[in-house]
Amino acid sequence: MKFYSKIFISFFILIATAFSICGTWMIAASFQSSYQREIDSNKSKNEMLRASFCNIVNSMPANYFKNHKNAVKEIGASVSSGLDKETELFSVYNAKKEILYSSGQLSPNSSLLDKVDKKHSAYKICKIKGNYYLRTISYMILSADLNSYYIETITDINAIYLQRQEMTRMYHYIIFIILIACLIVSLILSYFLTYRVRALSMSTRDFANGDLNSRALVRGQDEIATLAVDFNRMADKLQEKIAEISDHAKSQETFTAAFAHELKTPLTSIIGYADLLRSVELSTDETYQALDYIYSQGKRLESLSYKLMDLFVLKKKEITFLPFSTKTLADMICSVTKQSLASKEITLELSLEDSILLGDSELLLSLIVNLIDNAKKASVKGQTIHVTGQCLVDCYQISIRDEGRGIPKEEITNITKPFYMVDKSRSRKEGGAGIGMSLCQEIIRLHHAKWQIDSEVNHGTTITITFPDQNEKIKNQPSHR
Repeated sequence: MKFYSKIFISFFILIATAFSICGTWMIAASFQSSYQREIDSNKSKNEMLRASFCNIVNSMPANYFKNHKNAVKEIGASVSSGLDKETELFSVYNAKKEILYSSGQLSPNSSLLDKVDKKHSAYKICKIKGNYYLRTISYMILSADLNSYYIETITDINAIYLQRQEMTRMYHYIIFIILIACLIVSLILSYFLTYRVRALSMSTRDFANGDLNSRALVRGQDEIATLAVDFNRMADKLQEKIAEISDHAKSQETFTAAFAHELKTPLTSIIGYADLLRSVELSTDETYQALDYIYSQGKRLESLSYKLMDLFVLKKKEITFLPFSTKTLADMICSVTKQSLASKEITLELSLEDSILLGDSELLLSLIVNLIDNAKKASVKGQTIHVTGQCLVDCYQISIRDEGRGIPKEEITNITKPFYMVDKSRSRKEGGAGIGMSLCQEIIRLHHAKWQIDSEVNHGTTITITFPDQNEKIKNQPSHR
């Protein structure tokens, strides 16, 4: 069953049930009110007639009852003379529950007479020949003869039952009209209530069929509007994810092509020189030259394979954060870079403000060394590489600045891509493969840090790495120095 049908049926049943309960309750309440009024009226009338009967008896001579056998009948006739003969009856019974006087022809009700005691009266509704009668009986003792008597008043209450029947008939007529109106209103309301649901369903169907730009129309602030907003947010995230996957696929394709190209050039040279050594007799100098080239290209391939392995490992790695001092990091940097910088006659100025960092010391060392190595490749003999570290309000910053050839602005966004090199011929000559910056980016990501690259052609490059404030974490861990 569709949501539209469910809302319609539920709304219709709810209204029909509500009106049925309310109408039934109103009719019952009205009938009960009329019924209670008749009971109270009949009790009052019974008490009044009993009092009149007693007053009349008390006003008569003491020997009147002894001398007149029909005294009760005469007094009963006198008392009932003011009653409506068609709707009201009056009867008097003796202690044996025999009728002494009755203004009508209704037979006595023995079960009702049995309920009456000396202190209380009793009443009962009786249906006789299709009509309803209210019978009320009370007990009395006459002072004239000290005998017990029962006074009964009978009222025709068929009118209130007829009234209830008429009200029920009118209620059925009215409820029929109301339900027809509710039927129409339910159809209209269910249509408009489900309109946005249908629109949302259509949007989801279009999105599932490939229309990634399909979005739900958002109106109002109810739950359906919230659902539409959530759908749009989900669609945006999915579209972003799909675009990310597509970009990743393109990146992988580009990576594969670049990797194949990077392998092809040294392999072609190695194979060529190896074939030359195998097939042609070369001089000693030519042989050493060929072997030297094969060796250098082989080392380049080895470096490339190691860096690729590191890159793939880092993308899946979860590191353990441990505290270590910047002094230890500075000592390690000097030890690792000293020889390579000295061979090119490049000076390293290192100044790290004392602090405690949280992370993997080996990875952070690799990060700084890779950046220094890139700075070395961009520098010439006699230039200086500056490495500084300082504590700021909520972070620690490390800057690597060189005085080299710099990077064009249009190239900065690409240098973190695998195999991307600003100056390909020079990078290959110095043993580069364009992997180092990709490794640096992964290490920075693992440490939840940020970096910024500022460069100007022929004026050098500055790379600034910002580590987040982790003082609270450091306080709870032992220092590793």
